[in-house]
Amino acid sequence: ALYPYQSQYSNLHSFRPFV
Repeated sequence: ALYPYQSQYSNLHSFRPFV
């Protein structure tokens, strides 16, 4: 997956592509 793992890391640290 190109998008970062928002479920694994915090939303604050990693940008959320699907908000």
